[in-house]
Amino acid sequence: MRTRWYQIVRFSKIVNKSITDVTEDDLIFYLAGMGTEGRRGVRSCVKVFYQWGMKRGLARCNPTDEVPTVPVALPSGRICPEENIEQGLASPRDTAASITWRGGSRRQPDTRRTACACHCRP
Repeated sequence: MRTRWYQIVRFSKIVNKSITDVTEDDLIFYLAGMGTEGRRGVRSCVKVFYQWGMKRGLARCNPTDEVPTVPVALPSGRICPEENIEQGLASPRDTAASITWRGGSRRQPDTRRTACACHCRP
């Protein structure tokens, strides 16, 4: 709740217009300098705020209606296939030691969710 309040207050200060005068161009301009997750959050916040405002007669239209939704960012990286992990674990110690795990943990990671930097890396 506090985050949404901060987002709508900041948006209104930057746009510096009455609630009835904000356009989709204002929103697009505001979102332009943000990352994907920031754009998604602010667009959602403004959308809900204007839905609330329209329901109470404070706004005539919702500027988010003409602004495309922001797609969910897909995780990047490639997961190391099970067969390569099995091969690495079955290899002699010096070969297995050459596999570098990406994930930051000192213990052996869950192989189904951790990317590796072995020969399967693109």
